[in-house]
Amino acid sequence: VTGIRIFGRISPRTSKMSDYVAKRFAGKPLRQPPYSFRDVPRCERDLSKSTLQEVKERDHFTDAIAEMVLLCNEATRRQNVRQNSKQSSKPLSLEYIADRIDVDDPIFGYFVRTASPPDDKNRFHDPNNSAAKWKEGMLQGFAVVTTFTNWQRTFRWDSMHEAATSYDDDKLSEQIVSGERLYDQDGSLSEALEATVRCGDPWNEGIVWPRIAEVSLLGGLGCGRALLSLVIEKLEHSAPSNSQNYEYLVLQATDNSVPFYESMGFIRVG
Repeated sequence: VTGIRIFGRISPRTSKMSDYVAKRFAGKPLRQPPYSFRDVPRCERDLSKSTLQEVKERDHFTDAIAEMVLLCNEATRRQNVRQNSKQSSKPLSLEYIADRIDVDDPIFGYFVRTASPPDDKNRFHDPNNSAAKWKEGMLQGFAVVTTFTNWQRTFRWDSMHEAATSYDDDKLSEQIVSGERLYDQDGSLSEALEATVRCGDPWNEGIVWPRIAEVSLLGGLGCGRALLSLVIEKLEHSAPSNSQNYEYLVLQATDNSVPFYESMGFIRVG
């Protein structure tokens, strides 16, 4: 997993094996949005002009899958335009997003949607055309959080294993050696992760790590930092339960997003 952040430790409590279960749920037809994502304005940093919605029901995420996919595509397109480049990390795919929403359990998160038109027309990617097409309720960002689960019996946290960096290109290897990239250099962080409790069967519910939360999906047009900060704050203040008692937060990161996550305190582990 690329990227990890340690946050407030919570007093441990006992749990039953039956509490650690990840279930697969049936899918629904995609609901298409009645607007174009090229017309969605970037968020204000303080989320003024937007509405923040806390989401606790799987069906609400399922209903928004098409919007989430289109938002990721648009965010990648805008990044390419800003950088005057056709080369960037691929956006999250429909299959990946649908699979995470189908499998993640427990599941909660946030949506950010437009509430009022921005005062600055430059918030629109195409100020001349998009302002007139603005609608209330356009999706501007989302975050989905769950308990970290894997389906490989041989999986382990190990930053010191040669396979942890075997796919890095020369530039990234140099950045790690020079300290430019944040990395679990002595393996202490991966050792602490590996020492946490886990339960389950990789052939059924998966191996569930109830002390490790995961940001499984994150996308936004100018609101990624605000959403991730909300997730961290939520987890830091969440009371422990029989099925979760989070000490760590992990996520997977594309190459382009690594500097952003490092700025939020995340460290790469193997």
